[in-house]
Parts: sequence; C-alpha cells; structure tokens
Amino acid sequence: MQETKKEGDENTDFLSHIQEIDEISTQAGGINELFYEFAKPHLDFLCENLQINQTGAALYAILANLYDGENISITRFAGQLNSKCIYILSYINELELLEQKDLIHINWGNENYRSKIQRKLGKISFDLRFTTLDALRKGRYHELILTKNLPIDKFFLQLEQLFEDLEYNRQSYENTEVKLRNFMQDNEHLVFVQKNKN
Repeated sequence: MQETKKEGDENTDFLSHIQEIDEISTQAGGINELFYEFAKPHLDFLCENLQINQTGAALYAILANLYDGENISITRFAGQLNSKCIYILSYINELELLEQKDLIHINWGNENYRSKIQRKLGKISFDLRFTTLDALRKGRYHELILTKNLPIDKFFLQLEQLFEDLEYNRQSYENTEVKLRNFMQDNEHLVFVQKNKN
C-alpha cells in the first residue's frame, strides 16, 4: 500500500523506489518476468527521472541497495540476483550505459590497461558515485541530466570533470569517448564546439 506523499518528501521517492525494486527482485528470485510485472511502477519512476531503460533501472537499484561505500564485487552482485557471475556479464552493455550517465563506475581490475580486452581479464567490480547518490537523495536528480545548451563556463567545468574522470580511472576510455561526443553534440551552440567540429 502506497503512503500519501508529504510535501517536501520528493527526495524520499527515489530511495523508496530503489528499496522496493530490490525487495521485489529478492522475492522474485532475480530479474525475470515476475520481477518486471511487480516492479513496473518503481522502474517507470527511475526510467522517467534518470532517462534510462527498465533493465538499467533494475540493475542500478540493486547496486544502490548493495552500496556501502566500497566497491561492489561482481560475485556479490551476482549473489544478490541468485545467479552466477556469467549472468552479470550478459548485462555489461546496460551497465556501460549507466556508467555513461555517471550513475556507476565499472572497475575492470587493472584500469592501467587501455585495451578493453586486457581490462576484462581482471576482476570486475562496481562503484556508485557519492555525488550522484547525494543529488538523488536530495531529490535533485534532474540536475544530473542537464548537459544541453550549457553556458560556456558550465560547459568547461563539465568538460574538465570528464577528463579528470578519465585521468583518475573513474571511467573507461571508451565511455569517455562516447560521453565526449554526446556532450559536444548537446552544446553545438557554443563557438568553441563549432570550431572543434571543423
């Protein structure tokens, strides 16, 4: 039964939806048809507000519930879903999309290797960004997806953050490249972007 939302409680919606998704996945025995049937309203909330798909919303909610300030191992993640690690690997594309949205960071074991194949030989774990979780906790999730038509000062701040994440191995080279391309397209009104395209 859903409680009446109190004024100013918009920020708790995010957390309550995440908790519900995790509980439903536990009761359903993982991400399956039964899970999607019962979790749909909670998944829809995350999909709409974070602009991700239902599978991504499910994976993110489960990772968020596992978050304790430390890396979440692929073994622990698989255990939460009552499955084997190979099952998690089938979701790598979805998880990389979450990384592109700055919702998670995928640790490939040895981030010093720039080759995707070399990285995948290492241990895989997942990090959740505290700044993202804090924004979501405060109900400011809309700010996380504002990357279009930025003024020049905010554009350079976000650009700096993008390269800093790459430099300190908080994001893979491949995802940085995708994010940079999208970021430039979202800000084609800036002379700097127009000149770089040429």
